[in-house]
Amino acid sequence: HNLLIYPNPTSGQMTIDVSQTHGVLAISITNAVGNEVDRLYKKSLAERFSISLDGPSGVYTVTVIPNDGPSLRLRVLKQ
Repeated sequence: HNLLIYPNPTSGQMTIDVSQTHGVLAISITNAVGNEVDRLYKKSLAERFSISLDGPSGVYTVTVIPNDGPSLRLRVLKQ
């Protein structure tokens, strides 16, 4: 499974591309201390999600939660 997030680093607006990941149920975004700042539920067959990170600058973890197999995690730097 491949997970693409761009641009990374970001100024706040980013795209999450899950086209190579099958059966995505949700996407969770947590800040550096582990607090969830956003959660998106896949409501369609969309392969790309545009997301705005509204929090302060820092490192965020994007977790893609599939309906089969382990979750995928990727770190994003917000400048």
